[in-house]
Amino acid sequence: MLAVLCSASIALAFRWSEKQQMQRLTLTIGNYVVATLVAGVLLIYRNSQTPIFRTHSTELFAVMLLGVLTGALFFATFMVYQRAVGSKGAPLAGAFAKMGTLVPMSLSLILWRESLSAFQYIGLGVALLAMLLMSVSLEKLDWKKIHLLLWVLLLMGGLADFSNKIFQQHYSLELKEWFLWWIFFSALIFSAFTQILKKRSWHWADLRWGLVIGVPNIFSSFFLILALNVLPASVVFPFFSTGTLLAIQTTTHWIYKERLNSQEMWGFLLAIGALFLLNF
Repeated sequence: MLAVLCSASIALAFRWSEKQQMQRLTLTIGNYVVATLVAGVLLIYRNSQTPIFRTHSTELFAVMLLGVLTGALFFATFMVYQRAVGSKGAPLAGAFAKMGTLVPMSLSLILWRESLSAFQYIGLGVALLAMLLMSVSLEKLDWKKIHLLLWVLLLMGGLADFSNKIFQQHYSLELKEWFLWWIFFSALIFSAFTQILKKRSWHWADLRWGLVIGVPNIFSSFFLILALNVLPASVVFPFFSTGTLLAIQTTTHWIYKERLNSQEMWGFLLAIGALFLLNF
């Protein structure tokens, strides 16, 4: 639930930034600056409690490589998502981004043979249907627009999420702060390099709002890793995605007074049912 709340707050903050027409790349850099700093503080605190550099020295390099790879995936997914929104439209791109949860869910079932109850399997199907109904208008859906770019978005976003499961499965939980620091630091380097390469102008207002977004961003991953430590990934990821969509729909309805259409309402109700089944 904490991971869901953090993820939903990121989406809502991005929504507000879109209304203000902020520069996305500058916003992203601000986000990764704060996420890197917070991860650094958490890492220093963890090391003061448990000297990870001495007790887990053999794992540090492998976790660093996984963190850098995940950071590259985080940034690349963000860039692909922007391009998909521009060429295919926000609803379709958003739907495929959310459906990326199929990747970690399926890989976890195959690789680690996670056992689920009959109710949880039903919950998976209901969650996927709810995500589809809440993400894209089926009446306006043009299947001709479904392009390779959208499948790349689904795959990359799913693999970025799956890296959290790889870490939880193979490395000590005491190294999560080390892992998170490398994710956000490498994503920051990629973002800053792209900003310089594209010679984009810097705007303090955009950077400042990005700094705000950075806090829930890191804690979203932090709590997600903790959840994966106690629950099957095939339950965590659909719960995380469906719960985030549910929280966003509820909050935007309350803040912006937006009314749900019949399709979105069905998705809303199915999401509630899916969350219940996934916890059964």
